[in-house]
Order: sequence, then structure tokens, then C-alpha cells
Amino acid sequence: MIKLIKTVTSVLMLIVMTVSLVGCASEAARADDLMVGIERSLYAPTPQPEEYGEKLTDFAVKLFKSCIASDGKQNVIISPLSLLLAVSMTAEGAEGETLSQIENAFGLSLDEIRKYSLYLLSQNRNLTNKNLKIANSIWFRKDESFEVNSDFLQTNVDYYDASVYSAPFNNSTVDEINKWVDQKTDHMIPSIVDSIDPEDVMFLINSLAFDADWAIKYDANNTSEGDFFIRDRIHRRAMFMYGTEYDYLTDNGACGFIKYYKGDKYAYAALLPDEGISVDEYLNTLDGTRLHKILSNPFRIEVRTSMPKLNLDYCVPMDEILRSMGIERAFDPGSAQFGLIGKSSIGNLYIGSVLQKAHIEIDEEGTKAAAATLAEVACAESGSHKFKVVHLNRPYIYMLFDTETCAPFFIGVMRNPDPDTI
Repeated sequence: MIKLIKTVTSVLMLIVMTVSLVGCASEAARADDLMVGIERSLYAPTPQPEEYGEKLTDFAVKLFKSCIASDGKQNVIISPLSLLLAVSMTAEGAEGETLSQIENAFGLSLDEIRKYSLYLLSQNRNLTNKNLKIANSIWFRKDESFEVNSDFLQTNVDYYDASVYSAPFNNSTVDEINKWVDQKTDHMIPSIVDSIDPEDVMFLINSLAFDADWAIKYDANNTSEGDFFIRDRIHRRAMFMYGTEYDYLTDNGACGFIKYYKGDKYAYAALLPDEGISVDEYLNTLDGTRLHKILSNPFRIEVRTSMPKLNLDYCVPMDEILRSMGIERAFDPGSAQFGLIGKSSIGNLYIGSVLQKAHIEIDEEGTKAAAATLAEVACAESGSHKFKVVHLNRPYIYMLFDTETCAPFFIGVMRNPDPDTI
């Protein structure tokens, strides 16, 4: 069987594939930008983001817990938003049970996702300081065996502002796709695809790039080396930043804080499980409704904090994770329903694999983060004290979130600041 869709998150790329053998194309051939002179035909009113905050947070927590379950020993950083947008672009070509399984896994209808995407696009257009940049693109093979549905492309242009390219799918296309990803992620993710198989007929790519300074920066003169306890009495040395915040987070079994970025549109939050509770034990008790409530209702009090500087890369296959969340038919070569994407003379279209890449840097100045997702389509507690203290010197959960929706667009777990050591 030939895979139809490959997905990578942080940068998301979907690949549609066929089993046909493609003749050798000239390596000098380049992709044709089909959006030259074409504009989006839809400018609908954008929704109030609060409508979807709890649902988006619930999806983020479910996805995060599934990733932790599949890779419980590593530092993890993923972008639920990048995955949501990439797979949703693919879902625009889905029908029947294939579509309903995707909607059920996301906890959002395709119509709700479209509206939320329009909100994100409006933020991209209107903010003078574009801390979060979102880009989508579709690349499909110039091949007689595959005919793309123009309505599918138009819908992705209208609701996701996707750029559309037809390409020879040779080595030059690999270079062009990687160049696009590198540019759209501000060079934090330099590549997303190594080669193109003869069966590949389409790539759908989402990229996110976040770059923001703290509203109150850390004093680099106060940064010092300290112990991070990865478990029991085992520790690693790390560089800790020290500061004072004023939004304290509390939950049964954990506490934390919020630190805002300049402009207060976006914020960083950390949740530290209580002594004696592992990060996995705490995460097992957490759901989206509770996390959304925690982020929406901080306790106003002085919080003396410390956290380690971070510079992490993460890559995770997402297909089995999505299957575990109920998206099964989309991966079935015989029964996937992606007829709205287009027609192949070779066989049925289905999702072959999903891969996510993410990167994050946190220092005294602020935070930089990027994500890309590749999808391949183929054939076939209350405070009476004057202040609180939160030292992130043992495994903790952290996230970047939109203060309007209180929904995380990046979420991760820090287990070991020096993962190269055991």
C-alpha cells in the first residue's frame, strides 16, 4: 500500500502520494506559484476567541497526554495549534466517517475550526508586533495521474490563507519546500523533508514562529548555576533565571505562575507538581477544562520564581498518537474518504504518516519557538502569605498561551535540562 498523507508539526506538511511511477523531470524545473494575482474570496467576520478557548485547551491536553504516553522519558515540546491547522487543511478534503473521526478527536467541528482560523488570520493581519506568525501552504505534483480539486484549494485559501504551488516533485522541489519552511519559521526549523518518493503527490504544510520579549526581562546578572532534580536525589546542573511575578497558579497537586510577554497578548505559564507527585502523576489528573480554569483564574500575589534557561528541539511521529485519539479511518488505505482533495487514477487517498518538529528557546530576554507539521497523502491553593515561591528545579509542565482564549499553542514538559546525560 502507498501512503497518502505525511504530517510534521511545528511545521506541518501533508504529502499526497500515488503508486504511479513518475518520469524524471528536469532538475531545473521549479514550483509554480498558483496564487499570483489571486486573492482570498472570503473575508467573513471573525469570531470571539473566548468561544473556543476551553475546547482548544481540551484538545491540547489530550494531544499532550498522548505524546507523553508514547514518549514518557524525554523532554517534550509540541504545538497543538500547528497540528490542528495542518490536519484541518487535510480534513477540508474529507467526507463521512473520516471527517467525523477527525472532528471528534479535535472536539471541534470543521466549521468551528474555520472560524478560529479566520480569527488567527485577523490577528496576523492586525497586530503591529507580530509575535506569532502563522503560514500555510499546499504543494502538489504536476502529474497526469493526479487531478487536484480546485474547490479544495479555494477553501484552503479562503479559510487558512494557504499558498498553493504546483511542482515537479524533484530535488528542486525538496529545496524549495525546505526554503519555505526555513523562512516561515525564522530559521528555527531549517528543513522538513529529505526526499520525495515517486508516490508523493501533495504536501500540506503549516508553520508557526513565535518570537517575543518578556514584559519584564530577567536580569542576566542574577542568572546562576543550580541543581535541577530530575528524580529523587539525582540532579543535573542548569542555569537558572530568577524573577518576581504577580499571577500565581494553584491546583490540587501543583502550583505555578504566569509570566507575560510584552503587550500582554501572549504569556508563559508553568505548573510545578507538589513534592512527592511526579509530573506524570499530576498530568494524569489534568484535563482541558481544569487547565483552562487554572489559566483563566490566576491568584494575584507576589511570586518569587526561578526557572532554567531552555534550548530544545523535539521531533515525534504523530500517526499512532492520532490513531489513539480516534482518527483511524483516515489512515486506512482501503476506506479513507478524501475524495474532495482530488482524483487519482492509481487508487484511494489516505493519510500515510504524521510527523511533528518543534523548537523552543527561553532566556533572559524572552522566548523563541517554532513548529512545523508534515502530512503525507498517498494512494492506496488560597494565599494568606505575603508572597509565594515557585522554583522550577524539578520536572514541570510549561506552555505558551493566548491570553484571550487561554488556550496553549505550545505545551511541553521539562524533565532534564541536560538530556544528553543519564
